[in-house]
Amino acid sequence: MDISQIADGLYVASAFYPPDDDMPPQAVMLDVDTLLDTPLGHNGEAELERFASATQLLRSQGYNVVLRCDAGRNRSSAVAALCLITEGMKPNVAIGIVRQARRDPLRRSGGIALTNDSFVEYLQARTP
Repeated sequence: MDISQIADGLYVASAFYPPDDDMPPQAVMLDVDTLLDTPLGHNGEAELERFASATQLLRSQGYNVVLRCDAGRNRSSAVAALCLITEGMKPNVAIGIVRQARRDPLRRSGGIALTNDSFVEYLQARTP
C-alpha cells in the first residue's frame, strides 16, 4: 500500500515509498510533512490550503502529483481530499474515495485514512 491513485494525476504515498520506485510518468513528489498531524489551527488550515493549491497548479500543468507523508493516511490524504472538493466533489464523497483508496486489507481495522477528526471536520465544512 505504498502508493494509491486517488484520481487522474493524483496519488497518495507513504514516506516508505521510494521516489524512483514505479513513479507515475511525469510525476512530481510533494512532501507534506510541514502540515502537522495534530488538531488544525489557523496555521494548519493555511498549510493544508497551500498544499492543495500547489497540487492543483501542478495537475493543471499536466503533472502527476504524488503527495507523501509518513504513513500516507492523514496529512497527504487530507490534501488529496481537499483537491477533490475544490474540483466540485461533495466532501463526504471525497473523504470516502480517499479512505477507500488508502484502505489496507491486511489490517484488521482496515487501516483507514483520515482518522484525524480535525482534518475531517475541516473537509466536511468545505463546500465544492
